[in-house]
Amino acid sequence: MSKASQKLSIEQLAKLFIQLSALESAGLPVFQAFAIITQSEVKLKKPLALMQQQLKAGRPISDAGFKSGIFDDTHKTLIHAAEASGQLASVYRQLADHYTRLDARIKKVKSRFYVPILILIVGMNFQSVFSSR
Repeated sequence: MSKASQKLSIEQLAKLFIQLSALESAGLPVFQAFAIITQSEVKLKKPLALMQQQLKAGRPISDAGFKSGIFDDTHKTLIHAAEASGQLASVYRQLADHYTRLDARIKKVKSRFYVPILILIVGMNFQSVFSSR
């Protein structure tokens, strides 16, 4: 990550790439797109403000996102290739799909751990109650 490193959660990355895909498909200029996302995603306000500064300095989206800590090395490479080929919306959509599926899998795995953990805790409490007698 960059010096401004702000690690985004999987859910935040999914939301970000969904919005970027929609705004890019709508043909909005990059500055306007990031201004809209900044208003709707409060948790991303600071890193997106840093990214906008990088964009105003003339950096491409891939470098600006990397230097602001939003994109990692893989994002930077993919988005750089998308910029060069004119396929930003498509790459944003693929990243959005990837992170949306990953977020759903993570939430599903976590939800399946609740019952076994609860049973373990209850069992340990029963054991400590009966062993103290």
